Amino acid sequence: MALGLTDRAERRAAEVHAAIRGALSEAASKQAFSTAISALQSECKKVRERRPAAGALIDAEVAGTIAALAASIHARRPRKPEGCPRVPGPEHLLAVFDSAYSPDMNAIAAHISALIGVDHASVAAVLTAYQEI
Repeated sequence: MALGLTDRAERRAAEVHAAIRGALSEAASKQAFSTAISALQSECKKVRERRPAAGALIDAEVAGTIAALAASIHARRPRKPEGCPRVPGPEHLLAVFDSAYSPDMNAIAAHISALIGVDHASVAAVLTAYQEI
């Protein structure tokens, strides 16, 4: 039986999650970041190919979110797990990743809201609309 689009997307997300955790468990944060960005680009491309209008809107929305994050990144102080030394080890990197990664839209909205300084309700509304596309 063939898997549906949602099932395949969930499988890919699980594979990316495992790949990122694997990189972080080796303290390879740059590789983990590159894997996450590649996955984002790949998923956006798939949406553009299947639903061009929605894909264009998603591209614009994601570009805005990333641009806002990039604009504020130098002023941010990263969350440090308790007991994290000056140079974090793999267990600290995994703790930060796990606290930021959540398939729960409300948790994602809260995280993005804190990152870009936009109220939680607005971010939650955009994410909910994105899920419905």
